[in-house]
Amino acid sequence: MNISEVCEIVKGDDKKRIISAVETNRKYMKNYPKHNLEALNAMFREWSNVFPSQKQDMNCSSCRNAVYKFWTLVVEEWKASEIVVKSKI
Repeated sequence: MNISEVCEIVKGDDKKRIISAVETNRKYMKNYPKHNLEALNAMFREWSNVFPSQKQDMNCSSCRNAVYKFWTLVVEEWKASEIVVKSKI
C-alpha cells in the first residue's frame, strides 16, 4: 500500500487527529529531543488501524521515528492535494 492509498483510506476525524498529532509532535520536537507521547499514541493507534499486520513497538526508537516519518509524509500529501484542489477552483 502506498501513501496515496493511505490518504484515501484515512478520512474524517481520523485525518484531523493525525494532522493534529503530526503538528503537535513537530512543535514538541523543536523544544525537546523526544516525541510527544499523546501525539505518538494517536499516530500508533491509526497505524494499527491502517496496517493491522504490521506491528510497531512504541519502545523501539526506530519504530517511533518510522511511524512519525510515515504520518508526516501522509500529512504533506494531504496538504499538497488540498493546494491542487484549491488551485483548480
